[in-house]
Order: sequence, then C-alpha cells, then structure tokens
Amino acid sequence: MIRYELNYAFRDTVNSFIVALCKYISLISSSLIILFLLFHDWIDIYPLNDLETFNKHCSLRNKILMTLINTPFFIIYTGILLYYWSAPIPWYANAYLIMCNLLFLIGIIFSWWLPYFFGRPATQVKELHETHGTTHTFLPAIGNNPTPDTLHLIFHLVFIINMITTSILIWS
Repeated sequence: MIRYELNYAFRDTVNSFIVALCKYISLISSSLIILFLLFHDWIDIYPLNDLETFNKHCSLRNKILMTLINTPFFIIYTGILLYYWSAPIPWYANAYLIMCNLLFLIGIIFSWWLPYFFGRPATQVKELHETHGTTHTFLPAIGNNPTPDTLHLIFHLVFIINMITTSILIWS
C-alpha cells in the first residue's frame, strides 16, 4: 500500500514538473514568435534575411499590414498564457490557443513547405525566389523549388515547440 502511494505521489510530482516546464517553454517560445513577427521584415540581419531585396518586392504598406495582422494573434496568445498562469485555462481560451496554432501551422505549410516540396503555385515560387533567394539556407534544394531560409526554419522550429508545449498544457 505504501509503495502504491509513493508511486502515485512521484507520478503527480513528475506531471506537475512537466506542466510547469511547458508553461515556461510555451511562454518563452510565444514571446520569441512575437519578436520574430514584429521585427524580421524590419531589421536587416543578412544573410538570415535580405531586406534590400525584400523591400524591392514588398511595399511599405504591405509590410505594415503583415506586421499588424499577424502579430496581435500571438500577443493575445501570450496574454492568455500569462493571465491563466496560476489557474486552469477555460475552454474558450483553449479554443483560441488551438485555433491560433492551427491557422499559423496552415500558413507555414502553405507559405513554405508546399512550395519547397512540390514547387507550386508557380507565382508563389517565383515570389519566394525573388524575396528570399539570397538568404542563408542549409536544406538541400529540390529542383528549382524555393528552399526555406534559416531564419524561417528557426521560426518554424520555435513555433512547433510552442505548439507542442501549449498542447500539453491544454490536455493536462
């Protein structure tokens, strides 16, 4: 009987540690996502981005719109994580976190990974070559398809980590 109680207490301790760790990792990664969304089109860190080339193909108006449309999603996301730091996250806040992750995941897949693996649509492939063709990348080229650059790969990795840790928080 004592052994069973010790196993149960140990399992609770481990579960509590994992949930706490996921809270911190999700908060850090969602904050990094906000920083990426705010600054990657504005601060030149060549060869990770090439603002000189990017600015030739993207108007100031479009850069402002992209920043203003994308960033608030993760500001709200991070706000939810902070607001419910010490309390259970209610269903409507969980629904927002899930929808935000799904929408960004779909955007990432359609913006980078479908053109990389399948080379379509042709207009998007051409645009990615023009705007990101000179940035650093380490993935192998697949034909003439645009290769995701290193900066976006880092962003995608942080996003996936955020998605996994937030999912653990939601389902725990």
